[in-house]
Amino acid sequence: MKYKMKDKPPFWESLLYGLQWSVMIVSVNLFFPILLAKNFGFDTSTTEGFIQRTLLLLGVATILQLLYGHRITVFEAIAAFWFSIYILIGQSVLARGGSMESVLGQITFVTLLSGLIILLLAWTKSVDHMQRLFTPSILGITLILITIQISKNVVLGMLGIQDGRIDPALSLFSFSLFLLALTFSLRGGKMRSYVALLGLVFGSLAYRLLGFPITRLQVNSVISLPALGAFGPPIVNLELVPYALFVVMIYYSNSIASINGAASVLGVEMGKHEIRRYGAVGGLIHLLSALLATIPLVPAAMAGGFIKATGVGSRHALFVGGIFMVIMGLVAPIGAFFASIPNAVAYAVGLSVFVRMAAMGFKSCFHNGMTEKSLMVAGVSLTVGCGFMFIPAGAFAEVPLLGSTLENGIFIGVLVALVMEHWIYPKDSDVPSVKSANAGQ
Repeated sequence: MKYKMKDKPPFWESLLYGLQWSVMIVSVNLFFPILLAKNFGFDTSTTEGFIQRTLLLLGVATILQLLYGHRITVFEAIAAFWFSIYILIGQSVLARGGSMESVLGQITFVTLLSGLIILLLAWTKSVDHMQRLFTPSILGITLILITIQISKNVVLGMLGIQDGRIDPALSLFSFSLFLLALTFSLRGGKMRSYVALLGLVFGSLAYRLLGFPITRLQVNSVISLPALGAFGPPIVNLELVPYALFVVMIYYSNSIASINGAASVLGVEMGKHEIRRYGAVGGLIHLLSALLATIPLVPAAMAGGFIKATGVGSRHALFVGGIFMVIMGLVAPIGAFFASIPNAVAYAVGLSVFVRMAAMGFKSCFHNGMTEKSLMVAGVSLTVGCGFMFIPAGAFAEVPLLGSTLENGIFIGVLVALVMEHWIYPKDSDVPSVKSANAGQ
């Protein structure tokens, strides 16, 4: 490794590597706020502010973790499970006749509550139990369910449906862009890490060259300070308490795995003290997410792969990258450009990312091989979880406290997986593999 974690590269190299980190962070994260804004029907000016606040928080959160949290070379990224929870809350509230203001207020409430729970767990040293409960198989099932839940909205967006009919030309463009982005993400060599950013930029350019209608934005200033509390005041809904508990468990388990992965590349060990310190800063970042009205963040799982590819594990270089992110979050034309990205482009690039997320989920499910246990746990959990996804939003509106939870196919599927993994099925060592079980037939 050219620069280890504690190394400080020369000034110009620090700027270069910092710029690389910032481009990586943008590429990994940007399509999430764009897709959420399109799903929630934000206008272009609201979308612009949402993207700017997201970029700003990505930089601030990365710097906070570097200085006061886990203190290793891992950047913060938007949590896919939080993205799916926001979509589910929106669908549930709107199906029950609520307004978008109610959706955003309840999102603020569940984000604040989750941040407080994370802080409490870090203070009470209860984090250690999370790792034993959420095994790689459970995390894999969670990723698969998230991608299935999101896929409906993404594919519908790619089809350009209006008045119940698809737009053939737009659909052809979207799926062609999706195939190009997917191919590039699989065969793009060192550029694979930037496929999402490249897809958004060049996809938008192709969209304009082909003559599809575009949205033009007027930028009144170069520098724009973030608006605080843009989602409005929190609206308390006790039905969302299980959501908060659920995402906290996923947050800790998923993020600890990401941190340990990067730590192994860097040749360092993460002790319990570092994990608890990280949790305390993570809770603060969730509170900042509620204040800035953005999707909460987790440590990026791909940070270790990026360090391997570049050979740069310097915290100083990533710190510079965080500074670049903060600057981008304050520059209005950057938010305006990404806010103007067409739906067809955003959804096509998003799908190319989500299919890779699903592949990661299957890999985690069968990390110990395709045993009978792993197949049954995945099969039962995915079948039940996906079944609950088809239940119409609002069907459990009359059920007190648990109505929203029962409409969450991800939550139900993961709950079934936990029961199957830890209480119903025997240990892997007691179960024959699929190959050996079939050999005697």
